[in-house]
Amino acid sequence: MPFLVWGTRPKAIDLGPAGTDGCPACGVQRPFRWRLTYRLNHAYYVFGFVTRKEYLRLCEVCGRGEPYPAASLEPSLGKSPIPWMERYGCLAALGGVAGLILLAAGLQLAGPRPRNVPRLVEAVGRGDAAALARLRSEAEAGDVPSEEALVDLYRTGAGVPRDPAEAFRWATKAAEGGSAGAQHALGAMYELGSGTGVDYAKAMTWYRKADAAHVAAAANSIGTLVLRGLGVPADAAEAVRWFRKAADAGDAAGGFNLAMRYLDGQGVDPDPAEARRRLEKVAAIGGQDPETRTVVALARFQLGRLHEEGIGGEKDPVRALHLYEEASPANEDARLALARLKERLSR
Repeated sequence: MPFLVWGTRPKAIDLGPAGTDGCPACGVQRPFRWRLTYRLNHAYYVFGFVTRKEYLRLCEVCGRGEPYPAASLEPSLGKSPIPWMERYGCLAALGGVAGLILLAAGLQLAGPRPRNVPRLVEAVGRGDAAALARLRSEAEAGDVPSEEALVDLYRTGAGVPRDPAEAFRWATKAAEGGSAGAQHALGAMYELGSGTGVDYAKAMTWYRKADAAHVAAAANSIGTLVLRGLGVPADAAEAVRWFRKAADAGDAAGGFNLAMRYLDGQGVDPDPAEARRRLEKVAAIGGQDPETRTVVALARFQLGRLHEEGIGGEKDPVRALHLYEEASPANEDARLALARLKERLSR
């Protein structure tokens, strides 16, 4: 939390000899010296201003003396003995702040407004053509976040007509520019033939690039290609390795696919209890994006089925009912299972 460092302290400066004179306190002739005392008020120990300035003519022996008029002494000093930053530091700081404000205002008036990609995407979703034009302009200039935004907009049709070819074009540009998310999206486009022809070899190439950049979903995508033998020899055990990597990184789809391999005994020994444990982890994920919600709903449906049938553990129809209910808004099979189980339990 920001806070202000402010303080005040007395200071004194010795100004040298002030002649010899009789000291009333000592009762004899003594050497005297000039001394300047003042109070320094400061912010952050740097920016200051001075108050209570006073010149004194003091006895060098007893330290006593009397104030001396500044108007009489200062002309002989030439320049003020108080450092410049102690006298005018606060004014300098205020001037600097004012200058920065004026500079920022001038830059805003003279140049383009800084782009805010999330706000521009929201505006495009509301049909703002100017926001779309701004995104495209930034993307054409090589701004990767703007390129990524256009991929999602044209792929989903959010505020613009859905255009797989345009999504593919921007995904290619962003992926080649080093965007790990775009690399994974481009791999999916090659796998599904969205905006381009199906090419499993290129899909695998881009998935591996995204995986190297630690995109958890990429490991699941690689596992899916390996499991189905698309572009590579089918290898269920190798697919399990990739699904496990994705699941351990928190990817919902990877966790679901790993659970189903344990349930079906594909690439691993059948282990319904482990399948149930893995599905529990996926069912607890609270992701907000549509793909994650779909996977979580599917996991809750399958977990409900295991609880209802007593697979991998004891039967628990009430728990199954709750899981079907949680999954039903995003899963038709869960909605049908919920209605069926409700009817059975009501008998």
